[in-house]
Amino acid sequence: MIYPLCQLHRQRGAATTITLVWFSSRGDLMGHYRNRRATTLAATLGTVVVLALNLILLLQAARISPWPPFHAA
Repeated sequence: MIYPLCQLHRQRGAATTITLVWFSSRGDLMGHYRNRRATTLAATLGTVVVLALNLILLLQAARISPWPPFHAA
């Protein structure tokens, strides 16, 4: 579940990922094919995780992050 969200977010941006989760959870748009609550919750959690990781990466790139950058040995 997380990998497809990461790919969509990487290719199209945050707005597309958020809109996909929002539209696919609406019964008036999707009818019988709308996502169940558990699927919507998992997709929302995945979206939040991806956005948080992107924010951390941007803060580290701007050197204003409270976490030290990761350096492979």
